[in-house]
Amino acid sequence: MEDNKPDSAEKLLNKGLLYFDQGNYQKAKGLLERALQIQTKELGEDDPAAVALTLNHIGTVLREEGSFNEAMKKYFRALAIRVKKVGEKHIGTADNFEGIGTVFLRLGKNKKAEEMFRKALDTKLEILPKTHSEVATLQALRLEGLALKKQGDSEKAIQLFSKALDIYEKIYTNTHPNPAAVYMSSSALCVDIAAAKETISAVKVEEGLLEDGIAASAEALKIRRRMLGDDHIDTKARLEAHRSLLNRLLENRI
Repeated sequence: MEDNKPDSAEKLLNKGLLYFDQGNYQKAKGLLERALQIQTKELGEDDPAAVALTLNHIGTVLREEGSFNEAMKKYFRALAIRVKKVGEKHIGTADNFEGIGTVFLRLGKNKKAEEMFRKALDTKLEILPKTHSEVATLQALRLEGLALKKQGDSEKAIQLFSKALDIYEKIYTNTHPNPAAVYMSSSALCVDIAAAKETISAVKVEEGLLEDGIAASAEALKIRRRMLGDDHIDTKARLEAHRSLLNRLLENRI
C-alpha cells in the first residue's frame, strides 16, 4: 500500500511539521506518529536518522502542548538511539540535549536545563567547522543564557546573550536575504539583554546599591527604547520603574 512506502513517511512528516507551525498540535502529533510507525517498520526502532528525528519532533509537539512528561519520554528515547548509534559528539545528539533542556526550563529545573544546553553547545563547538558552528551555537547560547538568568546569574546570562547577538549580526546583517527577519531575531536577543539588565538592577537595589541599580536600569531602558520604541507597553513600564528609582535617589540626597 502507498502508506507503507518510505516517501509516504516523509510526506506525513512534512504535513505534521506544517500543522505544528500553524499551532495545530493535535493534527501535527497524529501525522508525526503515523510517520514514526512507518519509519520504525521500514528502518527499525534504532534508526538514528529518521526515527530519532521524528521522535524529537513529537517530543517538541508534546512540549508545546504542555505534556512535559510525555515529551521527555520521546526526547530521551531519541537521545538513547543517537548515543547508541552515533555517539554524543553528533549534531543530532546535540539537538536532543537542547530539547530536553527546554523541557527542564519549562519545569523550572533551571540547573538541569543549563547542563543540557551546555552539553549541546560544547558538542556543536567541537564537531562543526568554525563558520557552521557560529550559526549552530546561536540558539544554544540563548537557551543557556535563559537558564542562567532563571538561576539568578544575570551577569553571565548577559555575556551569553551579547555573544549570540554579536555572532548573529556578524553573519546575517549584510548577507541575509530578509533583513526584517535579521532585525526581529537581533531584536529578541536585545530584549533578552534588557530583561537581564533589569534583573541586575533589581538585585543591586535590593542590596542597597541604588546608583548601580539605576545604571543597569538606564541601560535596559535604552535598549527597550531602541528596539521597541517609546510607545511600547514594556518601554513605558521600564520608564516608570526607572523614574521611581531616580525619585528614590533624589529623596535619599535631600
